[in-house]
Amino acid sequence: MRKRLPLALLLAFPLSVGFWAQETQSPSILSALNADVTTLFTSIGRDVTPRLYQMAMSGNDLVGEARIGGFTRVTLSVAGLSLTTMDGIARVLGSSDPELWKFSLVSLPSAIQGGLSFAGSMAADGFSMATGAAFGLPNLRFGIGLPLPFGLEFLGNGFYLSRSILEQVTQTAGLSLPVDLDGLGVELEMLTAGGILRKTIFSEARGLLWPSVSIGASYTYSKFDFAVDNFSLGALGMDPYPVSGLGTLELDGNLGFHTEVQSYGVVFHVSKTLLWFMTPFAKAGAYYHVSDYRSAFNVTATITPTPTDPPAVPAPDPITQSLDAPVILHEENISLIASAGLEVKILPVTLTVCASLDLDRPVVEFTAPVLNGFKVNGLGVTAALRIQI
Repeated sequence: MRKRLPLALLLAFPLSVGFWAQETQSPSILSALNADVTTLFTSIGRDVTPRLYQMAMSGNDLVGEARIGGFTRVTLSVAGLSLTTMDGIARVLGSSDPELWKFSLVSLPSAIQGGLSFAGSMAADGFSMATGAAFGLPNLRFGIGLPLPFGLEFLGNGFYLSRSILEQVTQTAGLSLPVDLDGLGVELEMLTAGGILRKTIFSEARGLLWPSVSIGASYTYSKFDFAVDNFSLGALGMDPYPVSGLGTLELDGNLGFHTEVQSYGVVFHVSKTLLWFMTPFAKAGAYYHVSDYRSAFNVTATITPTPTDPPAVPAPDPITQSLDAPVILHEENISLIASAGLEVKILPVTLTVCASLDLDRPVVEFTAPVLNGFKVNGLGVTAALRIQI
């Protein structure tokens, strides 16, 4: 559902504009849509960016031991999966405050929700999740751990995804993507790279009751780029779209999102091996984040009048309006993230399971046993499989 919702939101834009166009023939009335789209894209940036911080920090949870064990003390994380939760990716859509929405004919939240109705109840649940319930950001990570002189260790992690890699993976798996990437001119790039340089304060090898304790400096760089260069109703298979009493509607242009985050931190880590194969652990990290978010929505809306019989004299001209709603955000924030988990060793394989919580605005609420019956924010879960020698 999470992968389909952004596409559904794209589909909802033309459906919504089609409804608005039925109310007026004045192109200037569409100008208010710029303000509303700007409000929406600003909300997406402010809601998603803090969770991108936490998602990037999930790479620090691939290794549970405060000090790498084994003979060579080298570890390779072959697969790390994480899910970072947030209470909506566009919470502003859940507000009916008239001061937020400038378009006087129909509110943007109602129009988008109506545009999603064609997809049934799952889309309705997805809209609720996106506007304030629970939304999850999945992430894949690979990592390596190496011992260094003077009691130091380096734990590196990273992940890269592009459109070409995505297409190759889906083809190899015998899957098909739900949209025509070539027709839409989709561009996609996702990059995360970082690591921790840590120092062992003391090791559990000192005695039965001693844990391993380390402290480290962390840095992570993450970037996400997504663009649709050929955004149109035709590329979405919806051309032409009838507008009752006026003609047909076409949208043509492009949209895109760019997010770049740099995170610096200090991580305190403690662990203790029990029964030779189980290692519970806990971590506390303080991070300073610098983020840049940009979005663009450059679309020309054209309503072409339907020919009449006999032809109208004079013939009505097409109604055209350019929509341009750029958003630029720069933020600097501090976050405190606490983590705890368990490692199980079946040498040379180690399974790590970890839960993390962003202490800035944690939310865990449950109201009903349905898809949108709970609200979660700032909770992350990571599972990693690594080979340790």
